[in-house]
This record gives sequence, C-alpha cells and structure tokens, in this order.
Amino acid sequence: MEKPTLEIILALIFASLPLSIIALAKVSNIFAPYNKNLGDTKTILINILGVLTHTDLKIRTIYFDKYKVNPSENEDFAKMEDLETHEEILIKRLELKENQSIQQIAIAINFCHFEYLHDLETLISHYFFMAGLNKERFRSEYDLVQTIKNHPERKISTTILQSTTNKEIFAFSKGNPWKILEKCTRLYENGKKIEMSQNDRRRLRKKIETLSKNGQKVIAFASKALPIKRLSNYEAEFVEREMTFLGIVGLTEPLNKTIIPAMEEIQKLGIKPYILTETKDKKAVAIAKEMGLINSSYFESIPGSYLKQLQDAKITKMIENKEKDFIFTELDQDDKERLARIFTESGEKPAIIQDTNLELLKEISLQIQKGKSLNKNYSMFLKHAFSCKIAEFIAIIAAVVLNTESPISFSAIILLDLTINLLLELSILSEKSEEQKQKTFKTILKSSVIQGVLTGIIISGVYIINLMRDGWTIFEKVETNAPSHLKASTIAFVLLAIIQIISAFNFENPRKKLYLILAGIVSTMLLYIFISFPFFANFFRFTKILELDINIILFAITVYIVFAGAWRIFTNKPKIHHDNR
Repeated sequence: MEKPTLEIILALIFASLPLSIIALAKVSNIFAPYNKNLGDTKTILINILGVLTHTDLKIRTIYFDKYKVNPSENEDFAKMEDLETHEEILIKRLELKENQSIQQIAIAINFCHFEYLHDLETLISHYFFMAGLNKERFRSEYDLVQTIKNHPERKISTTILQSTTNKEIFAFSKGNPWKILEKCTRLYENGKKIEMSQNDRRRLRKKIETLSKNGQKVIAFASKALPIKRLSNYEAEFVEREMTFLGIVGLTEPLNKTIIPAMEEIQKLGIKPYILTETKDKKAVAIAKEMGLINSSYFESIPGSYLKQLQDAKITKMIENKEKDFIFTELDQDDKERLARIFTESGEKPAIIQDTNLELLKEISLQIQKGKSLNKNYSMFLKHAFSCKIAEFIAIIAAVVLNTESPISFSAIILLDLTINLLLELSILSEKSEEQKQKTFKTILKSSVIQGVLTGIIISGVYIINLMRDGWTIFEKVETNAPSHLKASTIAFVLLAIIQIISAFNFENPRKKLYLILAGIVSTMLLYIFISFPFFANFFRFTKILELDINIILFAITVYIVFAGAWRIFTNKPKIHHDNR
C-alpha cells in the first residue's frame, strides 16, 4: 500500500472514530424526550388541598378546662398539656371521657348538627366515640326536647335536651367560635364553673386566633342549665345567653410534608411557586408559611373577592415583581382559569400541579432541569455559531475592501464548520447547565456580534500582517496561488479554529465539562491532521506552520483572550440599584 493512501486511511480513522462516538452519544442525549414547555417554565401554580395537604381532615387541637390536647399519630394516645403548669403528659384517649367538659362537648357533637358540615361532624364524633363517648350512651341518658332552628347567619347549632334520670333540662351549642364566645359568661376551670373574666375572654380569643392563623378549622362548644320547668317552645334569644364555655376543637387537613423536598428542588431551579386555592385566606397563608412557599416578611394574599376587582394588567404587573410572594385564596374555578391565562400570556409558561403524585413532581423537576439546561446550552450554541459566521463575514469584507483574496477559503470554512465547529457545538448542547438565568435572543445576538467582530478583526489583522511579511502593500492585488496568500490563509484558518475551540468554553462560570473538554481535545487533533497530513494539506492548500507562524498565532490568541476577558468583566459588572422609596 502506498504511503499517501495509508496516511489518508489513518487520518480518516483517527478523525472519524472519536468524532462518531462522541457525536452519536451526545446527539442521543440532546434529543432525549423532554417537555419543552416545562423547560421554559418560570412558575408553578399549586393548589393546597390534595397537593400541600392531604384531603382527609384530622383533629389537631382540643382546648378544654385548663388543658390542651394534641392527638398523636397513634390514635390510641394523645399529648395533653396543663396550660397552668405547662406540664406535658401522654395519656390514653380513653382517659378523656372522665373530664366533665369533654363529656359535654361530646354531647353537643352528637346532638347539634349542621347539614353542610356532615363529614366534619362525623370525624369529630368518631374521635370521641373511640374515647368511649358514644352516641348510644347519650341517647339513653338524654331525651331530645327541641332543636333551635339555625340559618347561615347564626353560625350556631343549639339543641335542648332533658336528662332521663333527674329530668334536668340543658341547652348545648356548637358552632363559630366567635359567636359562641359572645354567648358565654362562664367557663370551666378545674372542673368547676366560674365567671368568665376579661382576662379569660382575651385568653380564649388568643387561642382561637392562633388556631385560625395556623390554618385550623375551629369549632367551639357551650352549654347552659335551663329552668326545670319545661317550656312548649324555646327561643334562641332566651337559650343562647349566659352560657358556659366548654372548649374548642381545631381540625385541619394534615400537611403533606413528603412534597417538601420535591418543591425545594423545583425552587432551586429558579421556578417561583404561586398558590391558587379555594381555601380560606388565613388558613392558606398559614399552610404556605409552614411549607416554606412564601416569605413571611414580604408577601401579599389576594382573596377571590378582591381579585375580581383587579384588571389583568394590574395582576400582570404584580407577578412581574419576583421579589414579592403572592398567594391567591378563596378562588372559584373561573378565578383559577383567569389566573392561569394571565400567567401564560405574561410569558411565564406555568406548570400546574393539582395532585400529590411524588413521581410526577420528580418528573416535572427533571424535565424542567433538562429543559433549562438545553435552553441555556442552546444560548451558548447560538453564540458560538453566530460569532463564527460573523468573524468569517468580517474577514471577507476586509478582503474585499483591501482587494485581497478571502483570508479563509470557502472550502476551508466548510471543513471547519462540518468537523471542528459541529463537534464543539454538539458538545455545548450536551453539557449539563446549572445556571438558572436564561438569556434573551437580543442578549445572545449582542454578545455574538461583539465576539464575532473581535475574532474577525484579529483574523483579518493576522492575515494582513503575514501578507506584509512577504512584501505586500495595501490595495495590491493578491493572486489565489501566491505563496504569501496560502501561508497567510493557513495561519488565519488555524487561528480561527483555535479561537473557536477556546470560545466554546464558558469562562463566565468555569467548571469541569467532561464532554466539551473531550471535544476540545479531538478538535485539536483534527486541526493537527488537517494541517500536517499531506492529503488534507494539498486538497485545502494549507502550508507548513513554522516556528514564527506559531508565535504569531499565540500572540493573536493572547490578544483575543485579553479583549474577550475584559469585555466579560465589563458586561458582568454588578449594577447598583437606588431605592427611591
């Protein structure tokens, strides 16, 4: 086999093998399935019920007498705190039935009803049933005398009962804690009825406020002993006054804390969460704070009633403020659809999370990360490709103006684009990007023009300098086959290829980039093959690179790195924002 033919075969094998392996591996990674819309996502819209909380209610707090009870995960036990001594003990749930206040609360639960709270009442009734306070026992001990007619404005359900043993008559009430508290003048303390002082009233108000702010649904209970003489009819105005406050029960949907790691991962990707919920305002805010989804010192809650008064433009302006957190509460379906539309029209491309499927959330996180990585790398890819074309264009314009041949032949440009640039740009697209900020096309174009013009000027300058080394003067015609042109063109090609390899690395955020480093090594080998192997050198009319030529190339590269670095420092200089408030 002749030597030139052997060189050609070796060159092709040497060049194509690593190129094929890397290109195929990286192309398969680039085009791996992912949701492009998720890649562009800037926000997620989250419902509370079924996402941040479980759908089933649970009793979280019981206040009675001087005690506070927090039911534990083990339903057979409960943690009870003495609010006077602050001593905490773990008690069996069955021990609750011995307390007189608890007994009367259980009576009110079983006899006083709201139709729209059926599920909630069933839950509370079941809890007290498991504590040994069952409905059958009370129905055997009391006869139903009358149920006071209730309506939504009253927010109280009252029932009149008569003891089957001593014929005493009692009124039992349950309902809105503020309404119940208004009706009471007494309370239980250490198992005895006492007059309710102003301090007692303030203390009870604080408990109700605390539970409400913590997102709990609060129900209060009261009772009153009525005259022994049974009346034919009992009016609410007579029965529901000077009552004895029995206690309060706080219920809530348990927080779904298994979702927190997935939400934190999504937020790390620069995705801003917004809560869109039908939940009441105070409860929604409490849940959002506990789940770490809003900044408690800089947020605003927007209830549905207020949202309806706001124009779309006002809402758009609000969500443009990424420093402030917003939570939208008490929404109906129309409100949610309107907000989703506004977020979409604002370019947020929101992802809507409506259930607690952790696998789905993890998939959303992975898809967003994949998409953002590709979008960020696509910006770098465009910058690399545009800057090379601009540099080549600048070099051609310079040649036309100076009446010379193009510093780099069209065949050499095609060689550069189909080998070195293709390999580098595939690797750029494939690299994992952790940067969250996405650049606009305008920013990419500006950066590409600056880098391209700088490269074009350096390439043209080196080409002209090398022509002048051989006696060329400005505007003198240069022949295509002239040795001076071939030498200068070869140096310009090598210089452009090296600058393209250097510019492929992101100096703004330097870190290990395995695939890009490997692509850079292979690109350097390809460049050596093109210049050194006779087949390529003869075909593309490259000349031998001498020591002086290497020094010129190194000097030009140094100039490029200095100017490119200075430009990055200048453009990345932090801006000072003045607060005019």
